[in-house]
Amino acid sequence: MKSFNDFKISESLKKDVGRGGDCYSSNAKQFQIMDDTNNLVLVHGYVISQTQQRMKYDHCWIEDDDTVYDYSNGRKLKIPKMVYYSIGNIKDSESFKYNKKELNKMISKHKNWGPWQLKPKEEKI
Repeated sequence: MKSFNDFKISESLKKDVGRGGDCYSSNAKQFQIMDDTNNLVLVHGYVISQTQQRMKYDHCWIEDDDTVYDYSNGRKLKIPKMVYYSIGNIKDSESFKYNKKELNKMISKHKNWGPWQLKPKEEKI
């Protein structure tokens, strides 16, 4: 079985399966090199945009007990978890959280960055 490091340098790993950005790949890659502190996990969940059209879509980010980190689309966002969840109307019941071992297992199994258990979605609210 290939390890994450094999996939990290492999051209064969598919791009993000979700809707258009690079949130799954960029956050998974960053998550792998972060220190394991404060219960750090990679999260796949749904967020609601703050635009006038109010869209619900699938997204990926990193979080610990208190903070959300989002490295998608060239960003380096660090924001209090409570604020991020409030702004995005995020529900824990609609999110899947992965530690590093679980991430490696899912990448090896699905041969992509995700989402794996979350259905890709983009719908007007």
